[in-house]
Amino acid sequence: MPAKRRGRRGRSRQRARRAGGLAAPAVMEAARRLASSRPFLLGLEAALVILIAVLGFSLRMVPLHVVEARLAQPVFQAVPDDLKQFGYLYGNDPWIEYWQARYLYENGLQAWLTLTRDNPDTRLFWYPWGRDFTSTSYPFIPALAAATYTLVEDSMSLQRWLAMIPPLMSLVLLAAGYLYMRMLFGRLAALASLPLLYLVPATLDRTHAGFVEKEGVSLGFIVLGLLLLSYGLRRRSAAWSAAGGAVLGSIGFMWGGYRLAALVVPASAALIVLAAAREGRSEV
Repeated sequence: MPAKRRGRRGRSRQRARRAGGLAAPAVMEAARRLASSRPFLLGLEAALVILIAVLGFSLRMVPLHVVEARLAQPVFQAVPDDLKQFGYLYGNDPWIEYWQARYLYENGLQAWLTLTRDNPDTRLFWYPWGRDFTSTSYPFIPALAAATYTLVEDSMSLQRWLAMIPPLMSLVLLAAGYLYMRMLFGRLAALASLPLLYLVPATLDRTHAGFVEKEGVSLGFIVLGLLLLSYGLRRRSAAWSAAGGAVLGSIGFMWGGYRLAALVVPASAALIVLAAAREGRSEV
């Protein structure tokens, strides 16, 4: 009897090994099909993009969290709440953006046109001659902050909301840059380039919370405009090309570096014509 039992056990093990040997290729084949399926690849791609976006946005919000952690310390408990709202900005220019945003919020967006030397309010900091903001500054950031602050005014101060605009605008850079690289070079190249675009110090420094500067906000719109323009040229679509031109043109309301966009577009058009001529094509 013991010998028969051992024999049955041996045959059972052999059958189990055969079943396992047959199951392994089936599992590998199922995994291969899953990895090559379009829904799986799109889901994995979206997960990686979201991961990088969350990481980059969190890094950009660190200065704001540092300020709030300091204000929560006992030594600041005696500071009035109306003074605590003024600790979110870094540098000098962000305070100019804040002054303009507060002025537009209190007086309406049309008040931008009144910020000339003749306006006594402009002599508060630029005494005694005042400053003509309509010809020396750009209205996009203060107008955006003033126009959207009504959405969050019950939960935060205007200065805190203004301080969050650079990280929020960095998401435009992330999305436009990724789609641009994906259109030109494919999914893998886009995923590889995304950390270089969104996590390097060059873009982090210009788009972290509190550093409200024109170039950091404008970067995403430059890439978005080039994306739309390139897509329009590829599809020979006047509508998409016009949309790209409109986005690039809007940079003139954001930053003096709009000249960069104004040079890139005609230079690209000239290079396209030259490339077509070199290849002997009659059409671009």
